[in-house]
Amino acid sequence: MRKTLALPLAAALLLAGCSAPDPGGDAPSGTGAPATGPGASASASAPAPSASSPTSSAPSSGAPDAAGRLRHFTADELEAVARDLADGEAGARVTNEAQIAELAPAGEALLQRMEVSPAACAVFMNVSVADQLERAEVAGVSLPGTSETQETTVNFSSYEDRAELQEDQGKGAGMVEDCGEFTMNLGGQTVTTTVSALEAETSAESTTANATTVLAADRELSTVTVAARDGHVVVSGSVTGLADQAEALGLAAEAAERGLEALRSR
Repeated sequence: MRKTLALPLAAALLLAGCSAPDPGGDAPSGTGAPATGPGASASASAPAPSASSPTSSAPSSGAPDAAGRLRHFTADELEAVARDLADGEAGARVTNEAQIAELAPAGEALLQRMEVSPAACAVFMNVSVADQLERAEVAGVSLPGTSETQETTVNFSSYEDRAELQEDQGKGAGMVEDCGEFTMNLGGQTVTTTVSALEAETSAESTTANATTVLAADRELSTVTVAARDGHVVVSGSVTGLADQAEALGLAAEAAERGLEALRSR
């Protein structure tokens, strides 16, 4: 069953980072490149440690900047926050920046092999994880659900330069309007994908949300993502494999909020 679901799941995870433009902010907000999306957490990650397990470094204060926004966090700090969220959660798995960087070439190769129709929609699949990792620090945590395809993830991207954050988040702008439905073909398997904008709220400066549904043969997989942008950080909560979209949206917003609170408490 897992082999049959491989391409639909990969497609859903790759697309989870795309979101509608933020109408109230100065740039679109979303989860960014797939490196920071649930695909990274689900594909290769380290088991969450027990409370006594060490982290790579002790994070400094998460106090906001002069404007009251979340400051820039290092990769080690983000990993420590992800491990805090994973602590006590059976089956939780944390992905750090080094693991995401190691996965990047395979993920980008998969994207390049996909045939996208309409062809104009391929621009949204043209993501360079390596480039994004030059600009942002990342980490994530995956929490398993009640089935093999269901999970909740919280992913973090932190930019020292807010202008680069805005530029990266803007890359997904227009996807819902221009490519709300398209197909991807890989190795003779065709996947039909739909992306739609949703509405959600968090305590961040700006919040966007989207729903992605991937259909391959007789199998369908849905992902709801809520992206919260605050200061130098984007925190995204995603719920994959839950049929009730309203429930998934609520859980995704809660996951993003947990991530924000964890950063603010540092």
